[in-house]
Amino acid sequence: MQQPAKIELPQQELENRSKGRLSRPANMAKIETAIAVHNLPQLIIHTSGKQGFGVTIARGDLAVEIGYQRLTEIQEEILWLCEAVHVPVIWATQVLESLVKDRAPSRGISFNQKLLACVEKLAQVKVDR
Repeated sequence: MQQPAKIELPQQELENRSKGRLSRPANMAKIETAIAVHNLPQLIIHTSGKQGFGVTIARGDLAVEIGYQRLTEIQEEILWLCEAVHVPVIWATQVLESLVKDRAPSRGISFNQKLLACVEKLAQVKVDR
């Protein structure tokens, strides 16, 4: 999802398919381009109150689009924005999986100590459960 107008069709389809049900499935916006990052506040506003909404951060695609140098900064902005408006985020799924399996951070994540600390804390919560 890059633009609010493009979320209309999936919203209508989910609405039509869930008529008569107590719960409706949520929309997930995959944030993988600079345009999607820029438009994320409008996407959130556009979907608020209509049905569930969440965000998936496509780290690899986003890094190619905006550059690896800015990836951590942009990820944090997305996480802060979504946290502020109570939008769930799927983030770094492969990073967490590899950390839980291998008990060591990947080369790509180990360069950023702040992000590494966050990932290790999340992985520890998963291991403890």
